[in-house]
Amino acid sequence: MKCPKCNFDIPVGAKFCNECGHKLEITCSECGQINPPGSKFCIECGHQLIPAPAPLPKELSNDEKIEKMLRPRINDPENPAIVYP
Repeated sequence: MKCPKCNFDIPVGAKFCNECGHKLEITCSECGQINPPGSKFCIECGHQLIPAPAPLPKELSNDEKIEKMLRPRINDPENPAIVYP
C-alpha cells in the first residue's frame, strides 16, 4: 500500500506513514467508526468512505515570495560561482 500523502510504500498494518507521519486510518463521516487504511466502505455501517483531501500548501506572503525569488540557487549550473558541497 502507498501513503495517500507522499506516495511512500507503507508496511501492512501500519497506522501512520513511516516517511511523512500521515495518519492512515479513515474515519467514517456517517457513524464515526475508525476504519483501516485502504477501506472503501465503513466496517460498521457500510457507508462509502471518501479519503480526506490532501492539505493545501501554505500561501506565501509577498515578502516570502520575493525572498524565494532572490535566494541564490545552490549548485546552479547557470551560476557556477555559487557551489556548495
